[in-house]
Amino acid sequence: MRKSPASQRHDIALKKGTRSRMRQTQFSDVCGTMDELKRRLYEDYSALSDDPAGGLNSLLEDARFMLDRMQARLDEYRRFRDILQDLLIKMDQVEPVSAEPARKALGFLHTCAATPESFSDAEIADIARAAEDIRLVAATQEIRLRTFMDLALAVRGSFDAIRGNRPWVGSEAEAASLSESLARRFQAWLPPEPHRSRLLEFLAASRAVISENLPGEEPVVAFEDGGSILMSQVRWSEAIENFHPANTGPGPTGLRYRG
Repeated sequence: MRKSPASQRHDIALKKGTRSRMRQTQFSDVCGTMDELKRRLYEDYSALSDDPAGGLNSLLEDARFMLDRMQARLDEYRRFRDILQDLLIKMDQVEPVSAEPARKALGFLHTCAATPESFSDAEIADIARAAEDIRLVAATQEIRLRTFMDLALAVRGSFDAIRGNRPWVGSEAEAASLSESLARRFQAWLPPEPHRSRLLEFLAASRAVISENLPGEEPVVAFEDGGSILMSQVRWSEAIENFHPANTGPGPTGLRYRG
């Protein structure tokens, strides 16, 4: 099926073989998209009835794109869950180690070492056997520790994979530092104020992520809610409480139709 010119204008053509095709959406999430659809339905019904495809198709394709993006992310989280469950099962299967034989052997050796007489009274074989009891407990502990470490590293690897290039900062200080770092790194592409600060807030909070870009290419901001917009084109609208591209004029009353 051929795409309409309106749909084609919203596609971001990226270099073949280097990045997957992204779509520049008219809003950063499906809610804003449906708000606009309902706004057109109630406020521009006459125009919409004359050309429903022209008025609705781009919004519908945006919604499909965003739903697919979020579903793909949910699938990644489910795979992450399955990996964690498997690792937890493996952790449960690690046999505990009783340190009691080593404690008992240490007590015996302390008694032997208390005085020359107690040491002389002890059998050499008993002292050697106690030393081996301690060694056996320690060796078993080392094996268990190594096993747990390997499993913990596998958890970390899975976490790093699901996180990707999302910062996932844990404090306001980290978020502020990240925002400053992003501002320096992407200063050539960031939109003007006040949109710049708002976008940096979303990026620092991992509510949006910067898609990897080749040197010289404009970064794409991929919002956690499914939308994607070229970085320099990102604009924030207080009226609709949503992001949109600079070259689109969202209806200022769209928020009325939420819910």
